[in-house]
Amino acid sequence: MDISIRIGGEAGQGIQSIGELLLKIFSHMGFWLFSHQDYMSRVRGGNNFYQVRIADRPVHSSREKIELLLALNQETARLWEKDLTPDGLMLLEGSLSPMETSGRALQVPFTSLAKEAGAAIYANTVATGSLLGMLGFSIEGLSEVVKSGFLKKGEAVAEQNWKAFELGYLYAKRECLTCAFHIAPPAYSKRKILSGNQAIAWGAILSGVKFYSAYPMTPSTGILNHLAANAM
Repeated sequence: MDISIRIGGEAGQGIQSIGELLLKIFSHMGFWLFSHQDYMSRVRGGNNFYQVRIADRPVHSSREKIELLLALNQETARLWEKDLTPDGLMLLEGSLSPMETSGRALQVPFTSLAKEAGAAIYANTVATGSLLGMLGFSIEGLSEVVKSGFLKKGEAVAEQNWKAFELGYLYAKRECLTCAFHIAPPAYSKRKILSGNQAIAWGAILSGVKFYSAYPMTPSTGILNHLAANAM
């Protein structure tokens, strides 16, 4: 099994939050993962994506073609629908439109389902649950994994996000008649997630680095932060 998911939208739409939640879920299931981000040098606007590759064997890079495309805006559908595999599917907000392959797209009312769960701000959590529903995964035992990312905002917010996740999952399971993934998680233990910057920082620490000087600018800020957090 080897599936690539691309989450696309404007900067500030929560693309990274969705990607990181997916990584947390899939690593908990025991999958091998590889992810990367593509973004413009701006705080808002533009069109960026976060891509996650999940597999039942080690993977060391991203792929150009994708099986699932989550479009948070219309521009994402326009730019990257062409990168879908022949059996690939698009997931998008009900108010948006797929560009050409309407038969290969699932439109989900992210915002209205989020409001049903408690607040419109949970729309991205609905979208994440919808992705799991399209893939055919069971979400049994995932409540604590999903809620853990929101506990710092309070137990009530964490519970509402889990409800939003469930609503998105159930909607996609029910409505995506063309979804034929139905993937069973591998019989592996939970896996650790390590970013490229963390790997560089740990390599430096274990090699005996004593001094590091840098200007805090993306994409290398994570190296500085990790070294500072583990300074002796």
